[in-house]
Amino acid sequence: MAGIKSSGAEAILVLNRKNYWNTFSYTVNYNTVSTNEKPNAMFIGYLINSENNHVVWASKSVIKAFTIAGYDTLNNKLANRLSSFLMRENYIYTK
Repeated sequence: MAGIKSSGAEAILVLNRKNYWNTFSYTVNYNTVSTNEKPNAMFIGYLINSENNHVVWASKSVIKAFTIAGYDTLNNKLANRLSSFLMRENYIYTK
């Protein structure tokens, strides 16, 4: 944590992907059956104060993606959700 403290950062956000799974749905159209696969993931997040190493915020986020999505889409949805929440709750500031 000394490197984080010397960088001038007040806190660090740590994310851990705890689970990853796919949700399947099936569509029948006449004699054809189509399978759709949707990726999902659960993340645990911690915002850690760099001064005293205390966790100031923790979360569990379940992210569900669209049919044609990959792991990058899950990451983008998570980043958007977390940044919006942390700004709204005044944990992070933008200029």
